[in-house]
Amino acid sequence: MANPLVIGFGKLIQAAARLKGGGTAFPGLVVERIAPDFAVDILRKLPRGVVVISGTNGKTTTTKIVSELLEAQGIRVFTNSTGSNFMRGVIASLLPRITLSGRLDADIAVLELDEAHAVHFVRRIAPKNALLLNVMRDQLDRFGEIDHTADLLAIIARHTTGTVVINREDSRLACLAWLTDDTAPAKRVWYGLAPGLKAQFPQDDDLYADEFESWDPECMDGVINKEREKEPPPPPGSSGGVVAQESGGDSTAPSVILQTLDGSRATFVIDGATYENSLKLKGIYNAYNAAAALALVRSILLDADAVANARLDDAQLVEQLSQIESAFGRGETFEVNGIETELFLVKNPGGFRLALESFDAADHDTMIAINDEYADGRDMSWLYDVNFGTLKQTGV
Repeated sequence: MANPLVIGFGKLIQAAARLKGGGTAFPGLVVERIAPDFAVDILRKLPRGVVVISGTNGKTTTTKIVSELLEAQGIRVFTNSTGSNFMRGVIASLLPRITLSGRLDADIAVLELDEAHAVHFVRRIAPKNALLLNVMRDQLDRFGEIDHTADLLAIIARHTTGTVVINREDSRLACLAWLTDDTAPAKRVWYGLAPGLKAQFPQDDDLYADEFESWDPECMDGVINKEREKEPPPPPGSSGGVVAQESGGDSTAPSVILQTLDGSRATFVIDGATYENSLKLKGIYNAYNAAAALALVRSILLDADAVANARLDDAQLVEQLSQIESAFGRGETFEVNGIETELFLVKNPGGFRLALESFDAADHDTMIAINDEYADGRDMSWLYDVNFGTLKQTGV
């Protein structure tokens, strides 16, 4: 049970930090040192459990989308909205939301977690749902080689008790050994891209290859065959095909597919039905994050209803999605001296490439600011893997 003295002390530190204009995660760090189980004791009481969103790119925006879609469904959501994705950030987000008795007015927690810190988190609180976004070459001084990052995400999947939503187009995620482990408790749900969009959303190996290849065929054949073995046979008189997510069978056919993307207008195929709408989210990568969020929200709603054949209002979800704006610093638009300015946060080659492709360099002046503070990694060598060729037109 949360200690009222610890809660009061944490709230006091947070108020003092705000007066000084910074230190958003510092109060969480202090509370974590005093009471290591602080967040665990509070979050394990939530009636709809905990959702963990992790991966190299897209955590903050996807977490925002998921939270707002769930809130539109009348579900009370707690989330670490500042984007601080260590345990200290989760605690810092909890402090203003809880009473001195430790009561949190929420039904569910939707948390973005750094891949390495998520491993420690899920060993203490098993999430009911998880979303694995991607595995890209990242901060080498923190994560090491890319296969290690994939292993971290596999641990998150193994500790999830309900449903794990997976990016089908990321071969390192799609080929995790966890997928063929019959002892893993979680159901698998996929989201993906239409073939015509795969070149716009390269996985890590595509950034270093001469030719575009979307899969590791040998690995994927093994995963697909294993998943098909688990599918129940089609009912008599049917034409066969893929068993839908709502039937309870695992399948590598995505629950949600980003079908087309034309400027801000996106088309999603959700369990075979097509939905189109404009997005306020900036950056082409956020359309794919939106597909991930839709797949996760649908899984959460189905799990919450505990009805295998529940019918979701997918048209309503897509309409609600169209009203959501980008997270802070992730395609955020604001004015500087009367000039409309867009801010893109990038931390690795893949994210930088997609950010550069999200605007026409010929029509924009571009400024790049580099930071090598601890939170974002001190090793800046990843910049050598970014292709800045599109900026030649601007003189940058």
